[in-house]
Amino acid sequence: MSSKNFVPISAALLLTGSASAAIIVTDDFNGANVGLNGAAADVGGTWTAGSNFSADGSGASTGGSGDDNSAFIGVAALEAGKVYTISATLTELSGNFFYVGLATAAPTNTDERWQATQGNSSVNIEWRNLGLSQDFSLHTQLGGSETRHGTTSLTTTPSLDPSTLSLVIDTSSGLASSSVSLFNNGAAVTGAEGISLDLSGFAVVPAFGFGNEAGGGAWQLNAVTYSVVPEPGALALTLLGGLLLVRRRRV
Repeated sequence: MSSKNFVPISAALLLTGSASAAIIVTDDFNGANVGLNGAAADVGGTWTAGSNFSADGSGASTGGSGDDNSAFIGVAALEAGKVYTISATLTELSGNFFYVGLATAAPTNTDERWQATQGNSSVNIEWRNLGLSQDFSLHTQLGGSETRHGTTSLTTTPSLDPSTLSLVIDTSSGLASSSVSLFNNGAAVTGAEGISLDLSGFAVVPAFGFGNEAGGGAWQLNAVTYSVVPEPGALALTLLGGLLLVRRRRV
């Protein structure tokens, strides 16, 4: 089979959409412009959130030292042999860092930095607005080491260049050999494809959530979803059968 006929399992699973995935948490933030803390997500539980976040997905940071905030929902531990997807749509970000993803434990306080609180490990989608430049990346904080994969510049601010970013975590080969990829509107992000990560630390009771890093500015989060394909092997076989059928028809 030539390379042009090959579809990575993680990409194929992403393209199958919610019909093949079980929703763990999802929220489209259609609430009022009041505090998010205590508000119920559309699916998955109740948000524990700092004062920077509103139930309509908007938020702002004063920019003072210690103005980091987090919002999260406790979720079940990652398991081997599954494919997890985190998707988020951010349509505004000014002068700030913003993260959506998984952490090995929920912050003790909501005024702590989501992506690196209390020495916890995390895997996130990251947006940055650094004044003269804006970008996004796959951000990892594992064992005290911070890394960005596939940093991609935005041609304009997110409000004019909105995108849905999806983080796919494939644990088919075990948590210690997880494969993690980032997609932008369904297209793989160069430099963030099939990154091998040891996520064995997530075999605990992690948290799904998001957060801002102090620096001032505002944001608008339109939607977040965390889902899992329980039996990716069976789905992959189904997809493979479909791909073979398509190829036969083309021969």
